[in-house]
Amino acid sequence: MSQFQGTESKSSQRASKLLRLALDAAASDGEIVQACRALQRMASQSGNDPLALVLASEAEFPDARIPFGKHRGQLVSVVFRDDPDYLEWLCQNIRPRGRRFAEALEFWREQLEEAA
Repeated sequence: MSQFQGTESKSSQRASKLLRLALDAAASDGEIVQACRALQRMASQSGNDPLALVLASEAEFPDARIPFGKHRGQLVSVVFRDDPDYLEWLCQNIRPRGRRFAEALEFWREQLEEAA
């Protein structure tokens, strides 16, 4: 493993922790704002979307493309961010086929519940 790859892993782990804090319903407003600002700084330094930093660690944040419907071809994580009502509808009305899609849907459904 190269030194660069190790750096990516550490950045991804830090971004994962920050995202969890930003989504934690028990976190204070100040903690949430600080976590979001830190994610924003990381993104501007790396030139990436903050969500892309988090998704770099697929083991911690499973993701898959939605194979049908109005968000066909989009990542479940992007729909979580942009259209959480649709993601909630998916979780209530479909039985996912394929392990990867099922795992991604379950993970992001849990994030919806924790954010509520």
